[in-house]
Amino acid sequence: MFRKKIPVLFIIFALTGSCWGQKYEGSDTLSFSSPLDFQLFLSDNFGEIRPNHFHSGIDLRTQGETGKKVFAACEGYVSRIKIAPDGYGRALYINHPGGYETVYGHLTVFADTIENYIRQLQYARHTFSIDVQLPEGLIPIKKGELIALSGNSGGSTGPHLHFEIRKTPEEHPVNPLLFHLPVKDTIAPLIFSLKFYPLNNKSFIKHQNKEFITFVQKSTSGYSLPGKSALPVWGKIGLGIETLDCMNLSAGEYEIYSAELRVDTVLVSRLLLNELAFEKTRYANSCIDYKDYYLNDEKFIKLYKEPGNIADVYDTTINRGVVNFCDGKIHKIQITVKDAAQDSSTCTFLVRSTNKRNISTHLPVEKNGIPFYWNKNNLAKTGDMILNVPAFALYDNISFVYNSSGDILPGLYSPTYNLHHPWVPLQRNCILSINPLNLPERLRDKTCIVQLEKNKVVKAIAGQWDNNFVTAKINEFGSYAVGVDTVAPIITPVNISGLAMEDTIKFRVTDNLSGIKQCNGFIDNNWVLFEYDPKNELVYYVFDPKRLQKNKPHSLLLQVNDMNNNISQYSADFYW
Repeated sequence: MFRKKIPVLFIIFALTGSCWGQKYEGSDTLSFSSPLDFQLFLSDNFGEIRPNHFHSGIDLRTQGETGKKVFAACEGYVSRIKIAPDGYGRALYINHPGGYETVYGHLTVFADTIENYIRQLQYARHTFSIDVQLPEGLIPIKKGELIALSGNSGGSTGPHLHFEIRKTPEEHPVNPLLFHLPVKDTIAPLIFSLKFYPLNNKSFIKHQNKEFITFVQKSTSGYSLPGKSALPVWGKIGLGIETLDCMNLSAGEYEIYSAELRVDTVLVSRLLLNELAFEKTRYANSCIDYKDYYLNDEKFIKLYKEPGNIADVYDTTINRGVVNFCDGKIHKIQITVKDAAQDSSTCTFLVRSTNKRNISTHLPVEKNGIPFYWNKNNLAKTGDMILNVPAFALYDNISFVYNSSGDILPGLYSPTYNLHHPWVPLQRNCILSINPLNLPERLRDKTCIVQLEKNKVVKAIAGQWDNNFVTAKINEFGSYAVGVDTVAPIITPVNISGLAMEDTIKFRVTDNLSGIKQCNGFIDNNWVLFEYDPKNELVYYVFDPKRLQKNKPHSLLLQVNDMNNNISQYSADFYW
């Protein structure tokens, strides 16, 4: 809310000074080199708190290009190869001595030995998407060996290299910046504003029972709140901080490494982004003010834990970081944020515990809401809709509200059910069942649950027909109805004419609702490897002289299925 755009001149410093000062287990004995052969600049940091997950590695800029050489950061062996249309796209995993593994994501192509191995498996299994574990010794790797070229594959939004260091066998990503990679940072994090949360109806900030946001001011002695008087508070209070880190010679904005909250010098809470667990990554939703992020695109990191948040990134908490101010005294608050190089900034201020309050200002209460509990199974039900919210799906208790106008939008087969608020995050899947109205029996196997925004379908979720209901798993609150998908994908040729001069066959592939499930291509009745790039709606085959005879006519068949098993086919003859 108070964050300003950082002037470029402010963050351009000489590449001198301290490098990474924090150490991690094994970082003294295990040496990782840079996976790129030019100056490292980050586009995203380790542990960045995003909707539904923490960022599990660092994203390294590749000068805005694909095809940069990628090198093994340490000796070892290829332990896993994964290719998918989403996620990390083309990804390579290398196991190293000392119990660590490195991961290289969004690649364009692997080194020849690796590429030949995985290509044989794709043809043997007739699949583009593949995830295979390799035994030790099959493909040994030397430190500094060329292993791939960088790219933009998978869920990447621009050319870069996603790089991870993981602990094996836990498969826990750890912060690569703690392993002496050649990235310089001598700039302390910036603090923009603080947010105070009254955690029940008996808690007050500035005599009011509502959230309070304040900017902070910087001086030579650090950050502080504006004004000289102590901030009046009472009851159970949580704190959040809007902050980010900067790095030398980069205009990027990065996640901090740690945030500590002290009250009268006592360490109450510490957020530490040095190691992550994939099974707990969705708890990132509870580590930020999700509502503010959803509505305003502002990120306040919480310095307290909600009851249902069991994220390991909080390594020190007293009473989950919740402070109970009820003694009538003045208390000194210190919030210190650091980066992985241990550059730090501290905000210091005073609060006065006072029970003076304005009883006319209270936290909003949902009218006609149903109490839903974070640690219990919860149910909302009408004659035509059932929603099961299981225990531990919520991070805290809520007053659940839902409604339906009863109207059925064109193309849908049920009213739209508005289930609570999309800015209240969920940790676990919930089970939604909706009874479709006036649905022809012939369409039962084409039904799905659709999610809507402003009366427009934005996503289809695979559902099952069960006792006159369509049932699906949802992982966020919002507006839902029953839809059908009977329309097959559309296949549009891009360069089918004049292929003799081309090195690829390209098609644009789109689907109206449920999304593309599978693409299979055949040349002269033999399966060939068509690759799928969903963000560009592209399906393409790279001519393979080892498997396709040149200078002769060929016949082509491309078959595309969507998630509701609607099928399209395209056939043509060509010369190559």
